[in-house]
Amino acid sequence: MSICPSGVPRVGRPNVAIYYLLILLGLCLGADAGKTTYYDSPRLPTTLVPFHYELKLLTRLENSSTFGYEGAVNISFFVHKSTDVVVLHANDFSIKLGKIRLLEWNTLNKYEVTEFNFNRKLDYLIIKVDSYLKEGRYYSLNIEFGRRMSENRRGGYFLVYSTDVVSQQKSWYSLTHFEPRSMRYTMPCFDEPALKATFNVTLGHHKRFQSFSTMKVVSVLAHKEMKDYVWSVHETTPLMPTYLLAFSINNLTCTFSQTGGPTPVRIRTCAKSSELRLTTFASQKAPLFLEYFEQVLDMVLPLNKIDQLAVEKYPTDAIENWGLVVYSSDLILQTDEPDISEPSRFRLQALQLISHEIAHMWFGNLITVAWWTDVWLKEGLTGYFEVLGIDHLYPRLGRRILAKYRETTLMHEAESGGIFVSIKDIQANTSNKYAYQKATSVLHMAEGMVGNTTFLDAIHRYLYQYALASATTDQFFESIQQASDRAKIPARLRFTSRPSWTHGYSRTAIW
Repeated sequence: MSICPSGVPRVGRPNVAIYYLLILLGLCLGADAGKTTYYDSPRLPTTLVPFHYELKLLTRLENSSTFGYEGAVNISFFVHKSTDVVVLHANDFSIKLGKIRLLEWNTLNKYEVTEFNFNRKLDYLIIKVDSYLKEGRYYSLNIEFGRRMSENRRGGYFLVYSTDVVSQQKSWYSLTHFEPRSMRYTMPCFDEPALKATFNVTLGHHKRFQSFSTMKVVSVLAHKEMKDYVWSVHETTPLMPTYLLAFSINNLTCTFSQTGGPTPVRIRTCAKSSELRLTTFASQKAPLFLEYFEQVLDMVLPLNKIDQLAVEKYPTDAIENWGLVVYSSDLILQTDEPDISEPSRFRLQALQLISHEIAHMWFGNLITVAWWTDVWLKEGLTGYFEVLGIDHLYPRLGRRILAKYRETTLMHEAESGGIFVSIKDIQANTSNKYAYQKATSVLHMAEGMVGNTTFLDAIHRYLYQYALASATTDQFFESIQQASDRAKIPARLRFTSRPSWTHGYSRTAIW
């Protein structure tokens, strides 16, 4: 199917005139080339595997009439199978199609783009080049892009504001929320959870703002062309999927804390200046949970800092971006209270949220899901350790939380006809609190069957085998089975990831 101007799919906003003209030009050239290359599979082709992103992004926040960003990404990838088509995710922003560059590493050979196409239903940018990319070779793809910004979270990179209590003036800043698959609406990328890569992030902004991302800032450089603008250069990230990358340009104020031990992790907890005193609680508790999980899991995170942002009007309770956790401010900010044997209801809610997001640094970040149907696994393990963290600070309170989870999920299951913790609806699969609570209960049941020591042995095996990689339900249950065999459990449990485990009620096979 050929594409001409009257049928142009909108990639970005028409008011970005120069970008739009480039899109029209690129698509018309593709139409002249003959039959258009198209790709319509729900998963990316396996011919290319990305391994590094070099991202340079400038955000404008000074004037509401110019809210927006522009940037360039250089994606390095390996060719598993020879092809002349590159398929990646890109939608709802503008791309300078005429400036796309594809280069082979060894020979520095430049490939000419002969055709562009867009699959808006599946968010694909499809690029055809003049000759085949060779199997076993490394290539880099450079794309320039940009768009206006708004408060619409669907765009992945969006605006939020805080209101001054005295003047009632709004202070705008930017945030990302990429999970489960919103990076594709911010920048071109290979947006699937198993496709891990490292990221070099450089963020441009006005000097009155500060830059936050997954890793710390290592240098700040003056912008050569824009007065009062700077480039904040961040450290290279560990291997991670696209949805875990995060960045923010803001003027929040922070309190500081850190973990102890030989490799301390620095923690900044940030909010608007008028609420800074309310960040003390989260600033003090986060290092305690982090230290405890490192001890229990016997694995240090490949991070030297974690930032916690308390944000007004945030669309979810929290998001566990690696190295940059974002919380809804009304849930995390706490007034000072005397130390008592048991926290108040609101304080407990904040504790659970902090413990949950810190536990995610291992389950969901260090080990990610291979696909979204297994999101129950990362949430179940996180919920399990969230409760352990609470129990560590307040003995026996965690067990009561687990009992409440079981009661709540059983009641909801009786009313709704079943809780499916693994379903094909990606959005529903990543936002179902009853499914998360059921997953935690299922894993606690597994612990009860093999014993605490054997279960922790299985967790250690799982972490050491799949750290900085992706894992499936089958692989997790195989870790439990190996630990059970090693412990010579007399009941001869056989853990299988049968559909009954994750589709409806729970069952373990016993021989």
